Amino acid sequence: MYPRFVVRDIALTERPVAFRRPFRFGGVAFETAPEVIVHAIPEFEDGRRATGAAERMAPPWINKNAAPSPDLAGRSAGETRSDTAKGYGT
Repeated sequence: MYPRFVVRDIALTERPVAFRRPFRFGGVAFETAPEVIVHAIPEFEDGRRATGAAERMAPPWINKNAAPSPDLAGRSAGETRSDTAKGYGT
C-alpha cells in the first residue's frame, strides 16, 4: 500500500533557459525555452513532512501556439493543479 499524504504547500516558478546551440524542430529553431520548477511539501499521516523540488523543460512542440496568452497559461496551470489534487485524493 502506498503512503497517504497531503500536499501542504506547493510553489511553481519558471526561468528561461538558453540553449548552447539552436534546437531545430521542423522548420522552427528554438534558442531558448522555459523551465518550470515545482517545490512541494507533503505531509504524511504520521505527521512527518518532506520537501522536494523537480524541474521540467517542456518540449516546445507540445503547444503549437508560439505565443500563448498569460491568461491561457495561467488557466492551464490551474487546471493541471486541480487535476493533480483530485488524482491524489487531497
